[in-house]
Amino acid sequence: MWDPFEQTVKTFGQNNLIRANPKAVRKLKIPKRSKKFLIEIGLPKEKILLCEFDLNLDEFPTIQEYAQKNNRSIQCDRLFRRIGYDGGTHICISEENESGEIFVVDLKGELPTAFVNSNIETFAGFLALYVEACRNYGEVTESEMIDGAHEFDKKLRDLDPPAFRDEETWWSCITEQLKCGML
Repeated sequence: MWDPFEQTVKTFGQNNLIRANPKAVRKLKIPKRSKKFLIEIGLPKEKILLCEFDLNLDEFPTIQEYAQKNNRSIQCDRLFRRIGYDGGTHICISEENESGEIFVVDLKGELPTAFVNSNIETFAGFLALYVEACRNYGEVTESEMIDGAHEFDKKLRDLDPPAFRDEETWWSCITEQLKCGML
């Protein structure tokens, strides 16, 4: 059985992961497993799919607090805490119903809020699988790369079906770009 904790450490190595400030994580209203992941494993230091993470904070700001601090206003009635950025949208962890689901939010309001993964550990595990797929398909033909992208898409769909519940989810867009040879 696939373990995102193990996958993340195996792919990135413990020294290439940023662990979150335990004080900030304890305040989050998310599942215990996700808290454990953020404190003990963490997220990649390097940019993967343009993702950068801000985990060394004493408290993760709500997306509204972050927007206000950056002279923006945002219409978002969801309980999201900002944990990073993906080059265009802000990566957030949901505290609604203590779900810990991951979403991306556009402060400009140009892009819809999109679902990413069911939890932070699966998100990190998917980033690790993406890095491994890129390593495996780095020196193959275009046809083999497209076949690999289809296999990658299927694997992710099997591991976290909600991440593909519609065409607008973050991973749906990523895998579609891979299948078209755009990434």
